Amino acid sequence: MIKIRSGLDASKRIVFWDYDVVAAGERGAAHFYDIPHHRTVVRGGWSGGQAPGFHPFAVGPWRAPGASTNAFARESQVDMLAARAAMDPVEFRLKNLTDQRMIRVVNAAAKKAGWTPKARPSGRGVGIACGIDAGTYAAIVAEVAVDKSTGRVQVTRLVCAQDMGVVVNPEGALQQIEGA
Repeated sequence: MIKIRSGLDASKRIVFWDYDVVAAGERGAAHFYDIPHHRTVVRGGWSGGQAPGFHPFAVGPWRAPGASTNAFARESQVDMLAARAAMDPVEFRLKNLTDQRMIRVVNAAAKKAGWTPKARPSGRGVGIACGIDAGTYAAIVAEVAVDKSTGRVQVTRLVCAQDMGVVVNPEGALQQIEGA
């Protein structure tokens, strides 16, 4: 369970962030946005079993369950703040970032994806999310199509930009990107 309280100032910058996570662990819980007033509280983790504050079942081969859970929660909240600010999600993220490495990754993903938000409802959706795990910075743009008669949602395109530092084995790096 993750509960986030956050707020914007008049210039549409995130000014406070209160992040409370139970049973997902701390991996990926730290934010990288430029937020002057922030708090992150982590209780429990993904170990499985019956201990209070820990997830009640084993997660098996799921890779980095805390990292993906925390990234999903954080980026969903950032999307809600961008909507509240009536700003494009990429523009909003860039406005609230000072980390140059993340700025480069977000810009690279948006450029490669040809980021051009469409007016709603368009029958298509496009979104962006970013995160840091194990020293790797990533931004992913996803485009989906919606069949208005059936409600079926289909992912039509994913574009990922990553900065993992010096790559010694390009094939291994590609396998991590595609498999993670």
